[in-house]
Amino acid sequence: MPLPRATPAAALLLAGSLVAPAAAVDDIRYVVQRGDTLLGIAGRGLSRPADWRALAAANGITEPRHLYIGRSLRVPGRLLRREPLAATVTAFSGAVRLDPGDAPVALGTPIAAGTTLRTGANSFVTVELADASRVTLPSQSAVRVARLDRLPLDGRIDRQFDLLTGRSDYAVTPRRGPNDRFRITTPVAVAAVRGTEFRVTYEAGHSAIDVLEGSVATQPRGAGRDTAIAAGSAAVVAAGTLHTANLPPAPQLREPARVQDEPELVFRITGDAAPRHRVQLARDAGFVDLFAEAETGNYEARVTGVGNGTLFVRLTGIDAEGVEGRPATHQFTRFQTGLAAEAGALPDGRTRFRWQASGAGRHHYRFVLARDPALVDRIVDRPGLAASELT
Repeated sequence: MPLPRATPAAALLLAGSLVAPAAAVDDIRYVVQRGDTLLGIAGRGLSRPADWRALAAANGITEPRHLYIGRSLRVPGRLLRREPLAATVTAFSGAVRLDPGDAPVALGTPIAAGTTLRTGANSFVTVELADASRVTLPSQSAVRVARLDRLPLDGRIDRQFDLLTGRSDYAVTPRRGPNDRFRITTPVAVAAVRGTEFRVTYEAGHSAIDVLEGSVATQPRGAGRDTAIAAGSAAVVAAGTLHTANLPPAPQLREPARVQDEPELVFRITGDAAPRHRVQLARDAGFVDLFAEAETGNYEARVTGVGNGTLFVRLTGIDAEGVEGRPATHQFTRFQTGLAAEAGALPDGRTRFRWQASGAGRHHYRFVLARDPALVDRIVDRPGLAASELT
């Protein structure tokens, strides 16, 4: 089953800086409209009405009551009034914590600017924004919500996530206004992205931007020229340099329709030459509700502790530079069954049979004792047993 196709996205910028303090916000440009005054602009969109004086000083204005229609004003970011936007946890699994406070998450937990989400081993969290954009954080990763607000001055939506370590996946809805921004920062890469489906990885001074839909204009931090990254390609940034690479092709799964009924889930991969593969499991086809993943270097991944149900598996290849490829997604059935049994003689000459079933759900048993392997010459035939022993 293929992944759902994403819609065209908002403009998105990956800025190459470490996590910025809350006060270090970007300046914006505002075009004067009919009837505007500096006092009116300050009352509508600045932190304080008295900030009109700072706005005048920033633009060399000596006659604040006379503004030319169409004039472009530079509005310092520190003056802007911001209205917080909503974001909530819509799915999580495993050890997910929120800083400050090292608090655990729950479904519906509100996420505000200044919050850092951290995932432990085999843990996942998905956060949904007010416009239905989603941010998914896989295992052993951390992202800080640096900006999540609306600017009343011109109505623009400003969202920024600082990837501190690990990986992050994004699905961004189309932007509603020309100035809306959705930004991801890592310490080494600068990129402007148009597309809704992409991944960002940052570990040990190395960043990879994998583009599944749309296009990316990117550059190393401090560089002056963008490199266009098309869908199906990746930008690899390290040590101040950038080069592009093709995404590894989607791998294939042997026997994708096989019912997984053994104690371990086993996924055998074929169809490409990637040195590593990642296998992720989810309860939904859109992979919002992730709950397990494994990485393998031998074309076989095993996952333990998974209960029965209809589930989804997503496979990707990972090349030697950490570029993760196109996904292949399959639906499968998990129905674990199994029975361990033993028999022992009691002092009074009777024999006690015991058994233990594996797999989730309620169990009922049928006990047959016969004189032949074909179970034709039966001594005992007891269906509908709820107990796990018989004497």
